[in-house]
Amino acid sequence: MAHFAKIENGLVVQVVVAEQDFISTGALGDPASWIQTSYNTRGNVHYDQNGNVDAEGVRGNYAGIGYTYDAQNDVFVAPQPSADHILDTDTWTWWNPTATDPVETKPVKPTITIPVPVVVPVVAPVVEAIVAPVVETVVETPAEEAAPVAEETVAVVEEPTEEANNETNR
Repeated sequence: MAHFAKIENGLVVQVVVAEQDFISTGALGDPASWIQTSYNTRGNVHYDQNGNVDAEGVRGNYAGIGYTYDAQNDVFVAPQPSADHILDTDTWTWWNPTATDPVETKPVKPTITIPVPVVVPVVAPVVEAIVAPVVETVVETPAEEAAPVAEETVAVVEEPTEEANNETNR
């Protein structure tokens, strides 16, 4: 199941939980007026089930009734709290530049840390040895300078006769 926000004149008027296939049937009206929103996205950051930063946000924020849908940036934005508040387009949240309350100050978007694989030094040479290309060097010698080829000498070995065996055994 996913969350979908119904958009009318750029404003969110309804939020439902449904399957994409159900939205596509038109049972709730024009499917084009329904935009998927992520319940786990806020401040343009997606959080996993444990509240840890998981990935880049989906459409800025989870849509709520009265939110604006900015089609150009494909984000949902909460209503502006007051004329003093400024929209931060990194987090798609409002902040008050004159506030001293930490809640009202400019939000900081958490960074996503992607773990770097650890390379074990012992494995690296083995891998290189396995994948290293075999290079052959061929040196051609002109025919007139070629070294003479030695002729093979074949030795014929005869099997010892019975007399020779008898003498050896004595």
